Amino acid sequence: MANFDVVTYLGSLVTYPLPKDSIQRIAQERGVISVKDWTDIDRRTRNLCLADILMLLFTAPNDTGNRSKTHNNFTVSIGGTKIYNKAQIYDLMMKLYENPDRELWEALNDIGTCEFIDVL
Repeated sequence: MANFDVVTYLGSLVTYPLPKDSIQRIAQERGVISVKDWTDIDRRTRNLCLADILMLLFTAPNDTGNRSKTHNNFTVSIGGTKIYNKAQIYDLMMKLYENPDRELWEALNDIGTCEFIDVL
């Protein structure tokens, strides 16, 4: 079984790049920093962690510049990322803070951004 990293897990809940130390702080404050498996995080705690991450996004700059990391002869370049609608981020964040026990899809549906499509 692969090692579980709660910081990586929480960071994967959104696709916007966030500083690892910010995610670590959220995990520490929410009491999940030492969790060994994602199934050990209940819905309420996961939703509150996600709301905290959305707060980071809401207060973050709307876009990030290009970045690159180099190690010896290996380089990884990451393009910039933009957030176009912070109103929906705020709405989802508030729905999760108001009622963290609900299913995530219910909160998304309430703000009108969850649309299920038939792919067949």
